[in-house]
Amino acid sequence: MKLKKMLLSFLTIALLITLVIPFSLVSAEELPTSHSETLQTTVPTSEINSEISVSHEQLAQSLGVTIGSYDELKSDPNAPRELYYYIEYSTEDPNTALSTDSPTHKTSKITHIPKDQVQEFIEQKKSENNSLSLKVGGVVAKSELSPNNGQVNVKSTILEITGSQPSKVAFDMKLYRGDVRGHTGYPVSSVEMALTGILGVQAGKSADYNFPVRKTGFYFAVVTVKVYEGYIIPSKVAEGDTLTTITLLNRDGTVYPFYYDYNAYRVMHEPATTNYPRGYLPNLGWGDTQRKQFRADYLTAYPNHTVDWGQYVTEIHHIRPRLWGGDNSFYNLMPLPYSFHRGVVSPWWVGYPDN
Repeated sequence: MKLKKMLLSFLTIALLITLVIPFSLVSAEELPTSHSETLQTTVPTSEINSEISVSHEQLAQSLGVTIGSYDELKSDPNAPRELYYYIEYSTEDPNTALSTDSPTHKTSKITHIPKDQVQEFIEQKKSENNSLSLKVGGVVAKSELSPNNGQVNVKSTILEITGSQPSKVAFDMKLYRGDVRGHTGYPVSSVEMALTGILGVQAGKSADYNFPVRKTGFYFAVVTVKVYEGYIIPSKVAEGDTLTTITLLNRDGTVYPFYYDYNAYRVMHEPATTNYPRGYLPNLGWGDTQRKQFRADYLTAYPNHTVDWGQYVTEIHHIRPRLWGGDNSFYNLMPLPYSFHRGVVSPWWVGYPDN
């Protein structure tokens, strides 16, 4: 009898400590101080350099996530954009689970949410989950991939908890690099980061990680969301995959520059692939004759244009550079501001090859 009382007292104290002071695991990478008491992370894998490409097109289709090309968006396809989603779960008694990998009852479902419908979706789910007799809950979150000083940052943020409060939400972030725009690519690296405890699992809390970039590619991440309930023995009650948008980076981690020609109403399209063969096309010169011809053709096509062709004002750019098989055709050429061409666009192409 005395032993049972001692054991009960011990479990009660352990529960109180867990609720008040969420546990943390020190990472090999330095964590932001504002997150250190509520964020745990695994040691990230080193760069995999896999030769096997993995397709996530079926996942993208099921979530309604598109490739995000310019023709589709009519804006910069490589600008950071957040994707919103919802994962639902239910459990009868999370503290009766025997292990963190064996949920007592699991009914997870992940749904992509259009940005302009997020708040309405949250209010609807709050009403639904709070009215159900079963222990039902859900996490509304967003994930984003963006360039960050020569690296690529993957960030996941909790926006709202609806219904049952989980004890832990983990984000397993897997970075991929594709040869073309799409959700197919080579595994690069992965890391799992988790928000834990009452202070960690709440709206506004986020987990993010900076992955190194060493090769040119169309980068995206698959984020596996894992939800746990129970503070003494956490039990996984839901798991689902979501995606980030796709961003074209060169080997220096620099995003492909965006430019729109308002005279021609056309964009400087990104390269179709990261595998353009190096080399000039035969018998293809580029000098004063070709420049004069393009200026004349441009005037014919856009007689009301406002381009100043001054020597240090505007330069003619090959959208697919001649060094990488580009030609002198009219739609492969575009007038660019001198400083933008020399300071932004040309340096990006210097970092285009992998070696």
